[in-house]
Amino acid sequence: MKKIHTINKPFYLLILLYLFTSCIEQYIPDKTNNEKLIVVDALITDDKEEQTITLSWSTLLAAPIWDPIANANIVVIDKGNNIFEFFESKSERGVYKGSIPFEFLVPGNAFKISFTTLDGKEYESNFEELLTCPEVDSVYYEVNNDYYNKSNNSLERGVEFFIDVKADDNFSRYYRWKIDEAYEYHATWPIQKYWLAEWYNLKSPDYKYYVCYKDQQINSIYTATTSHLDENVYLKFPLNFVNNQTQRLYFNYSILVKQMSITEKSHYYWESLKNNNQNSGGLFDSQPVKVKGNIICLSNTDEVALGYFGVASIKTKRILVTMDYIEKELIFDYDPFCTSRKIETQNAGFILDSPREKWPIYVAPTPAGEPDGIYYANQECFDCRLAGGKLEAPEFWKTK
Repeated sequence: MKKIHTINKPFYLLILLYLFTSCIEQYIPDKTNNEKLIVVDALITDDKEEQTITLSWSTLLAAPIWDPIANANIVVIDKGNNIFEFFESKSERGVYKGSIPFEFLVPGNAFKISFTTLDGKEYESNFEELLTCPEVDSVYYEVNNDYYNKSNNSLERGVEFFIDVKADDNFSRYYRWKIDEAYEYHATWPIQKYWLAEWYNLKSPDYKYYVCYKDQQINSIYTATTSHLDENVYLKFPLNFVNNQTQRLYFNYSILVKQMSITEKSHYYWESLKNNNQNSGGLFDSQPVKVKGNIICLSNTDEVALGYFGVASIKTKRILVTMDYIEKELIFDYDPFCTSRKIETQNAGFILDSPREKWPIYVAPTPAGEPDGIYYANQECFDCRLAGGKLEAPEFWKTK
């Protein structure tokens, strides 16, 4: 019989750990570097004349804040040397608005940004061409009860969205998508009992703050290219995934997909940012790369400016999720609604002694089978507006 030689397991693991860590350097972001860099967020699109540009300073990764750059002089110039001025909003520092008439927002025209900060520094981008964008072919979704979430290494249940690109060679082969999501959500309880200098108990429940609607942009980067393919066609490109950990899929859900044709340089910039966001953080992930935009400081060419001045033609398509299909296919294993806890009378001082500006303070009904008393929950459980939504349904919702 052959004698099998074994290696002590702890010793073997130590060797593996040494080999891996000697070859791969872990990336740890510098949380103390307080160097401020200018950040430009500018995208000129052909779907509206009013355009917005924001200027801000970069902040620490550990404590990100909005640090606006005020009192800058900004112009956008097209290749015909037409100049479009942008002026700072009176209500929002660092936000600059200007108008470019539709007659200039045509395929083949090109634009660049030029601006000067209050300290006299001058910045400028290269010209970006406005390319024709094909119509959105199709947007659709599938229930996925085994979606792998890389960010926390777990499996989730939810709905995954996809898009098909079908265009001829007259269009750009570089694409970017932005997505706005809209959904209906509910408070857990209507208003019935509340404190307003004294206790009030309504005869019938008040549902005025019970149903809300929220509309927001999804802060993810979606880019693709067909440059490596024989045809300008890309089928089933994955967009966002919505899990079942919130109320977003409980009632009504919709996304508005904005498809943009972009230049090759713009695609490289956004693709690099996407890779940094998706592949950084773990020991064996690739290290973030310095993503260079298209904006330079004319006053000091060694200075780094963050961001990208982009120009894009936009086509849109909205899709509504069919809830009867969701209910049949999706497993809901999470309850996103509120729970209450009983507050003994002698411990209710935080309600009875609360300042007037916090009134009224709503309390939950007595749960079935429980003794009467004060049952407290977060106030957004009674007033859906406190979770960021609005009572008025979006226009498209009214006509769906």
